[in-house]
Amino acid sequence: MTKPEENMLETELKKKPSIEHLAWAIEQRKEVQLTMLALYQFVQTHKAEHLTIEYLSFTAMHRKQSVKYLS
Repeated sequence: MTKPEENMLETELKKKPSIEHLAWAIEQRKEVQLTMLALYQFVQTHKAEHLTIEYLSFTAMHRKQSVKYLS
């Protein structure tokens, strides 16, 4: 690592994360976990041989719209 890169890294490490950024990061993690749960539930309740591309596209679109309304 070069000297300017080391100085930049040291400066970044000294900064404290803001409450807003921490709240945003937690919210993002929550969304990932909810998506993983929905995916697990979906896999448990649907047989692969009965799924079509159209059904999967509709389900993905519906999930995105649901998340908008919950936010």
